[in-house]
Amino acid sequence: DGLPAHDAAVMRGHDQAYGAVAAVVGVARPIDLARSVLEDGRHCLLVGPGALRFARRVGHPIVDPSVFWTDRSRSAWRARKAHIEAHGWDDARQPWNPGEASPAVESPATTGNTVGAVVRTADGRTAAATSTGGLMMRYAGRVGDTSVAGAGTYARDDLGAMSATGHGETMMRTVFAFAALTELAGAPDATAGLRAQLDRATGLTGGRGGAIAILADGRVIHARNTRAMGTAWQTEGGPLHTAFLPD
Repeated sequence: DGLPAHDAAVMRGHDQAYGAVAAVVGVARPIDLARSVLEDGRHCLLVGPGALRFARRVGHPIVDPSVFWTDRSRSAWRARKAHIEAHGWDDARQPWNPGEASPAVESPATTGNTVGAVVRTADGRTAAATSTGGLMMRYAGRVGDTSVAGAGTYARDDLGAMSATGHGETMMRTVFAFAALTELAGAPDATAGLRAQLDRATGLTGGRGGAIAILADGRVIHARNTRAMGTAWQTEGGPLHTAFLPD
């Protein structure tokens, strides 16, 4: 329907505190709203109009949704819409297809828009946060993995913290973040292990994905089987590392 909508989540590892929002339209900073849900403490996930009412009540800025459009993203959306109108796409009746939301012609504006962060403090406490605009031309009301605890966002001090990106249905069907962290605990080569977990998940259900994580022992890892994924990481007192990993 042409309305940019967002999902976001924040999780704290030492007490399993969790806050998330989904399908919110017009919230200036969805990740801040997710943190407010966490700090409020009564619920874990608020969606749609209810999340917007909560945002107003706690004083989060509300903006015209059009501010989230860029020229490239608007052009890509129009091209995808024209493609669907010309060729047909009744996604309510067709079997699930992990590529169904891919634009007709991919561009940097349409190949992904998820941002994640993970942290481990000196005393071993962990946290994870993820925010996304979801898939291009997704079905109205669709929610991805970002706001689902254990799928796209998870933190537990004895395991670590993870934030995932990619096709949400893949991550939800495999409970990816929790399952991967459990498998990686104590793994000698955690980076290779994370890539293996991604390949296993996408092999089971289709789609593509990537993830960043910091493990309970402080190791920082990232992997993906998407076309590209940008990362940055730093330890206290150390240099800032960055990498943009294209195929």
